[in-house]
Amino acid sequence: MRCLLAILMVFVMSAVCQAELRILGEESPPGEYLDENGNPAGVTIDLVKDLLRRQGITATISILPWKRAYHMGLHEKKVVLLETTRTEEREDLFKWVGPILVLNRVIYSMADYDGMLKKTEDIKHVKKICVLRGSSNETYLKALGLTNINPVGKPSQCLKMLQSRRVQLFYTSEIGMDGLLTEQNMAPDSVKAIFNLKKEYLYLAFSKDISELQIMNWQATLEDSKRDGTLANIYQGVYSEETIKEVCLPGDPLARGDGSPKLDNWLNDASDDQ
Repeated sequence: MRCLLAILMVFVMSAVCQAELRILGEESPPGEYLDENGNPAGVTIDLVKDLLRRQGITATISILPWKRAYHMGLHEKKVVLLETTRTEEREDLFKWVGPILVLNRVIYSMADYDGMLKKTEDIKHVKKICVLRGSSNETYLKALGLTNINPVGKPSQCLKMLQSRRVQLFYTSEIGMDGLLTEQNMAPDSVKAIFNLKKEYLYLAFSKDISELQIMNWQATLEDSKRDGTLANIYQGVYSEETIKEVCLPGDPLARGDGSPKLDNWLNDASDDQ
């Protein structure tokens, strides 16, 4: 009996070790979204599929509300979160591979908005500013001491609330806004950028149970994709040449020579109003 139990345990442990990764993203075109058939699509999805192919591994890919996906990344095993902002608060919660994208976080209004916003302090006097619930954007606005935040489950909800004047401002990325406007068939000049709040790098965030060897393999595979032009080809025509060029630079811009993250200086530099 003991021998049989031991054999069963070996099989169970083997199955656990070989379980597929679960790759989770949110609705965030053009990076990831559900196509007309309900399947995950977008340039980030294409990139991840190529990285999986190069490593000879498989994974399930799902699009979920961000708050749910983030909770799974924190509390479940073999989870990878797409396009995740690497912040000081999150640094020790995940293992990181990237960057896979660089972007500016921007305060937007409708084009006809006549409010005067010249600095971060002015946001406190606006009735409502919309933001994705559970995102680093929401965390950042709260850290600024704002109490007029309106968090929602999907970025598209923020854009619709902006249109209907239920909120006056929307805090998101330039790339995210471009994708939303295309998705909602809205003209680019229907909204306007008030000012940039900060610059950020996006990563693949792996749950803590993933081995260091796996992380090294993923990072090396991503570097290969940058070096041989595959990443640039995937992003071509979707992101600007400047963005693609910066993303394709080798190495991790948030790392020091000793391999630990250089988050403090980066956060201070990136938080300056422009």
